Amino acid sequence: MDLKQYEINAPNEYMEDIIKELGEVMNIPIDFQELNGVFERVIENQWFSEIFIAKDPKDPRCFILVELKSNDYIYGFVIRCNKTNFIKAKETLLKWEQFCKKEYYQPNIPNDLDDVFMREDTLLKRIVQTYGIDL
Repeated sequence: MDLKQYEINAPNEYMEDIIKELGEVMNIPIDFQELNGVFERVIENQWFSEIFIAKDPKDPRCFILVELKSNDYIYGFVIRCNKTNFIKAKETLLKWEQFCKKEYYQPNIPNDLDDVFMREDTLLKRIVQTYGIDL
């Protein structure tokens, strides 16, 4: 398969930095005005959640997706990338996963991230079902 998918959960305070860095390494333009609008709507509404997606204009199968929730400071991050740029994207996401776990004194800091593209139970599949989106 020519696609890879990686997922992490990270505190909302790092959302913009994570997305910015992923956008740079995956060559995906990020609309920060749209991202900030989604963030504001989530913050202002109790028990509200929304997703932000930035797609690769050259290959829309590749994307950065974030699930934002008003009742949780932990957001879900999903990246799907092709075999040409997955190493840098995976390394970037792993770096953030390790940093956030260290920052919040969580055990089990990973040395690697698994490609979950072919798995049945993924964060992305739950998001697709919850929000009724088509990717």
